Amino acid sequence: MKKDITAFLLLLALLFTKCENTAPDTNKFTLREQSKLETINALDLYNAYEGNAVNADDKFYRKYIIVSGAILQIDKDEENVFVSLDCGGVNEKIKCFMTNGSEVSKLKPNNIVSIKGVCLGKRHFIGNILTDENYPTLIWCILK
Repeated sequence: MKKDITAFLLLLALLFTKCENTAPDTNKFTLREQSKLETINALDLYNAYEGNAVNADDKFYRKYIIVSGAILQIDKDEENVFVSLDCGGVNEKIKCFMTNGSEVSKLKPNNIVSIKGVCLGKRHFIGNILTDENYPTLIWCILK
């Protein structure tokens, strides 16, 4: 019985060590070279990732882009303020983590905005953990 508990605890520790994928340190997270700032609407960005995430990552991942569209939701969690841009369907959105929460205080759903941020593709931060999501995510976002 004691061996079973020890093996179980060891397995749990190993799983948490292997599965944890921490968010990039802003000092170590390198942006990719880009000759120009890409501008795209939210639906086109969403469709690019739905159609071929590999090609979309080649074009947008770890690059600053400007995304425009209608606000679906403005919300916050324990650490972040985010704006979700509507892409038409249930859970079809672009999630933008804002650098300045007060910047969005006067915004409302359905407002049309342009947001500049770094594209993470279908990756998302929960605290310090980087996870995969069903929608494209931008970090370090500001209103344009």
